[in-house]
Amino acid sequence: MIDIEIIVQAKTFLLSILFGWFIGAAYDLWRFAWKNIWNTPMIMDMFFWILTGIGLFVFTACENEGTIRSYLFLGWLTGWLLYRYIFQKIFKRACISGKGLLKKIKKKVKISIGRR
Repeated sequence: MIDIEIIVQAKTFLLSILFGWFIGAAYDLWRFAWKNIWNTPMIMDMFFWILTGIGLFVFTACENEGTIRSYLFLGWLTGWLLYRYIFQKIFKRACISGKGLLKKIKKKVKISIGRR
């Protein structure tokens, strides 16, 4: 019979992979936003990593009772690498498509407001 502790650790490892993937996607979304909206990359990067650190702390506190284990770091790195090498191009294309869509919506809203 498999020990309950191993099942909990496996679940935590899989969640840490998911969290690492989320960090990669959130960073690309954040970078897309500050390049197109704000123009302060160093401040925005520092703010992002502070928020990410808080998120990692909360994740560790909730999922692993605050115990830092090496498999958490391995999971975060694995998730980030999965995002970086498999999903990043798809996500960036979606952001660029979304940017074009937002421009079209913004243009139509201006036209409809101007007609009133």
